[in-house]
Amino acid sequence: MKRMLLMALAVSTGVSLFASVLPKEVERVQAVSSDKLQLQQGMAADRFDFAPQLSLIKKLNSEVSDKVKLADDIAAKFGVSKQAPRFKAISVAPKSVSDAVLSESFESYSGGQGTFSNSWLPSGWTATRTEGIEDLAEAYFVDPDTQEPLPAEAGLGTWFVESYYSVAPQDGDAAAGIFYLTSATLQSAGIEQQDEWLISPEFTVGEGNFLQFYSSYIPYLFFNIDEEHLDMNSGDWIEQETVATMKVMISTNNGSSWTELYDLADQYMGISFIEIYMNSSNEFLPIAIDLSDYAGQKVKLAFEYVGKDGGYVYVDNISVGVSAPEACYYPYGALYAGWDETTAYFSIPIELFPANVKLPWVNTSSEDSNQFMWTYNDPSTPYDITAEEPTVNELTSTDVNLMVSYPAGYYVSPILTATGLSGGTGEYSDGALMQVGGGATVLGQDVEGAMWGSYEVNSQELAAYINIGMGSSIDSYWTSSMGPQYGADDVKVTEMSNMFYAPAAPYSLSRITVIGLKSTIDPTAQFDLAVVAIDDEGYLTTDTLAVAHCTANQLLYPLAGQVQGGENLFVMPFDLLTKDQFGFEMPATISVDCSINVSFTASNLGNSDFSIYSTVNPDANEIVYARMGLSMYSEGALVNEGYLSLTGSYAFQLNAQFPEGEAGVDEVGVAASAAKVAVVGGDFVVTAPEAINAVTVYNVAGQAVAASEVAGTTTVSGQSLTKGVYILRFNDGSSVKVVK
Repeated sequence: MKRMLLMALAVSTGVSLFASVLPKEVERVQAVSSDKLQLQQGMAADRFDFAPQLSLIKKLNSEVSDKVKLADDIAAKFGVSKQAPRFKAISVAPKSVSDAVLSESFESYSGGQGTFSNSWLPSGWTATRTEGIEDLAEAYFVDPDTQEPLPAEAGLGTWFVESYYSVAPQDGDAAAGIFYLTSATLQSAGIEQQDEWLISPEFTVGEGNFLQFYSSYIPYLFFNIDEEHLDMNSGDWIEQETVATMKVMISTNNGSSWTELYDLADQYMGISFIEIYMNSSNEFLPIAIDLSDYAGQKVKLAFEYVGKDGGYVYVDNISVGVSAPEACYYPYGALYAGWDETTAYFSIPIELFPANVKLPWVNTSSEDSNQFMWTYNDPSTPYDITAEEPTVNELTSTDVNLMVSYPAGYYVSPILTATGLSGGTGEYSDGALMQVGGGATVLGQDVEGAMWGSYEVNSQELAAYINIGMGSSIDSYWTSSMGPQYGADDVKVTEMSNMFYAPAAPYSLSRITVIGLKSTIDPTAQFDLAVVAIDDEGYLTTDTLAVAHCTANQLLYPLAGQVQGGENLFVMPFDLLTKDQFGFEMPATISVDCSINVSFTASNLGNSDFSIYSTVNPDANEIVYARMGLSMYSEGALVNEGYLSLTGSYAFQLNAQFPEGEAGVDEVGVAASAAKVAVVGGDFVVTAPEAINAVTVYNVAGQAVAASEVAGTTTVSGQSLTKGVYILRFNDGSSVKVVK
């Protein structure tokens, strides 16, 4: 699976680095319970199981396919490649339905991951097969290790259900699909074309019902692209001829006769080959069909695949009901607990918030919503994670955005119900356990020896992509995929950077870890981080808050010898550094109260090749967090450079610590001071002018916890103090607020 690029190459100056786009569907995750909260090994065997992705290479629809190669060659003549955003020729589906009268996502299939069946269907569903096709066999798949064809399977030209055998389903673990057969194969069997039907059970259509489903396909493969149909010089259609398609049919007489509702290939008629090609991908796209003409009638639906020499088609998450709005929210000011440096991780999402700060859950539901209901954890009754059956006391609100302040403790994330103009409802929740105050911990206790990290996105969805990293094979990927568009024969990945939104209250930060996979890392390689402030408009400032360095011999390999492939998983530890008054770098803990950009660069790579883990999917609101810097060369000369923005996040982990309370700070008072304070190794390093000669340290409760004389640069011991917010008040009445 390749990453979806959100925008084309852009010059690095004058471009706002981070933006957001419209929300997308996120399935609600049920509220957590204490028996589900446990630690798991983050890089267990399933994390290294790339077979489902690698085995999707279909013999006649892979990059070596004559038809695909021809299309690639034509597109290359015009300097184009497949990019996102994909052209939305099809209708856009409502994101969910309520009061469903038909619902099927093929999850009852029990064949196991990496399997398929052309005989099993869900209860009530049937399939018709073109006579003779069930006896045909083609070797569609290759062994991911040897690249040799796997044994031929019979009947792959018919509808089947699979679990990650060739695609990742849109919903859950399984989907229904069909592969095309070539005209030569069909002719040898005396069959003119495929005509394969997947038929639903009978149901009664309700008022205002829509059919919604998601489909994965490659649209240009539905058309004949030989020289008789496509001008190879101009890229214009001579005749746009469909060779295969999938139709949606409906019957009101139990299948005796059928009426066409929708033709997948028809949605692309009249669109240029170049535009279809550029916007071809295998992502699942939503399709919605209005069934209001059939309200009150008993019907059956069918997905009919017809043609030859076409492309594959998958369908998933089929439902019929009232169109409902998409409910969604963004928990502003939150981070998510990540992994510790042995790659243990939490079994459920855990959101990290500052305590006693009014936090907004920003409503980003679709525009067809007009009423809202929030159900949220009562702040006065924390969620008892130690109880066998914890009780959640809930409150409700009809405000558009939810504003709540929580004291330190654990709580369950809110549920948002959105009601649309049609009366349908959509529901969304992060499904997370909220930890308010502190940093990523285990049931409120730090694990001895554990170094925990945190992300700005749900860390449950991390994976390694071969083209997200640095090194010769990764550079080769960008050279082949982007180089021709810019007249470049060599493309280098020069930087990887990640944005973290401004927190609702400052957090302390002293360490960042980067997690990835390697095939080779040169022993002379040097890796560097820079933490730079971002302004309110999304632009980088010149304020470098900290830097950090890591060499190849400092890399950690926590799973070496424990799981297959574990010796390739690495953790890069970066301890933050700032410069003292003499310009020397020294360990530091910084206080972060603004959006930051963490940039990753490398030098002396030699023959290194590695990828950085990143989120499989963007967050619920498709916020852009990650960027990749590229430099392009032609015959050794630089011809272009800039950034690609990615919907998702790299596995850059912050050891962020939120304060556990703010009460009492106002009693101390904070007035601007000429003194400068840095937290170094848990102590307070004060640099002050001659007029300042004494300091008192207060905690957030307003209690004096330390005091010291000051002479120039002075270290005030903080070793006995816990992490949190402290106020240093000086003899001239000025104060400095820091996070330890």
